[in-house]
Amino acid sequence: GLDLGTTSVGWALLNESENGVQGIVDMGVRIFQEVTEGASKKLKNKERQEKRSARRQIERKARRKVKVAGVLKRAGFIPFTQAEYEKWEEWNRNYNIGDPHDLRLKALDQQISKEEFGKIMIHLSQRRGFKSNRKANTQDDDDGIVKASIKEHSEAMLSTGHRTIGEFIQSQPLKRGRYLDRSMFHEEFEKIWKSQSKHDPQAYTEELKSELWHALFFQRPLKVQTHLI
Repeated sequence: GLDLGTTSVGWALLNESENGVQGIVDMGVRIFQEVTEGASKKLKNKERQEKRSARRQIERKARRKVKVAGVLKRAGFIPFTQAEYEKWEEWNRNYNIGDPHDLRLKALDQQISKEEFGKIMIHLSQRRGFKSNRKANTQDDDDGIVKASIKEHSEAMLSTGHRTIGEFIQSQPLKRGRYLDRSMFHEEFEKIWKSQSKHDPQAYTEELKSELWHALFFQRPLKVQTHLI
């Protein structure tokens, strides 16, 4: 028999026969090093996990940016993709169109150029909000911070009458360092698309919308870990 714990495994070997258990052959326990640090109960590998997670996020964000740029280039919205790095950097330097937050506000009310729309989409590919993959209703300290920030910004948008999260951020002195929900960016994308497609329906096709939506917002499900059980 085995008794499995987080820091130990107890075991016992019994001598059995048709008449039942005849006695204990041997038993013992194997104690493991604790996975937390003393009284703080902080996981010893938490810092390593956080750095690995950050590296993955940076890699995925860069890959998403390249994918969005590829969709925009094929549709004729931008001249070069990020994969053509030198040309991309030159275009970014020469095509100075200002703060993407200003463009996100401008796009709600007036027609913008294809290049300006491309800049907005590239910007959204880097900042698209939080979406949880969790199925269980578990929560840790970080979850509490994220949900509190999302609720705070949702209420602030309603109270100030801003139409999109981009319009709200544009009005704030601090533009970054916020936890926002993915649905906020879904709504902004729809409103910007609706505003621009009425000016040039031939360029803003449903096929392009579907491609951009997938490139911007697709999130793969969590990997199945049943093999670890």
